[in-house]
Amino acid sequence: MAITEQQVKDALQTLVDPNTHKDYVTSKSARNIKVDGNNVSLDVQLGYPAKSQVTPIREEITAKLKTLPDVGNVVVNVTMNIVKHAVHQQQPVLHEALTGRSSPRRSGGALLLTPAHPKRIRCQRR
Repeated sequence: MAITEQQVKDALQTLVDPNTHKDYVTSKSARNIKVDGNNVSLDVQLGYPAKSQVTPIREEITAKLKTLPDVGNVVVNVTMNIVKHAVHQQQPVLHEALTGRSSPRRSGGALLLTPAHPKRIRCQRR
């Protein structure tokens, strides 16, 4: 008997993301679920930095899917896609906001706060 995509989704709903405390289906992290006979492949896209957690998450999902009856090969790709919040879309990059330049120069200068104007930043050689 071949496995179905719904069986895979049901299994993923029992697993909870350790950072968001939501299951992978409800949070829409589980994507591109493909069932080819008894083989299952899917992508899990995390919306936060989780480099140290990619392997444990992959292993947890793979182990859960292998418990389903008649499952063959399981391939889980875990990636991260960090998107700026809507509020931050129009804000300039920090370097540009601080210096007024779009890219850093190699002038040997350092950014220092001026004592008279603590909010004003100037570039000055040491």
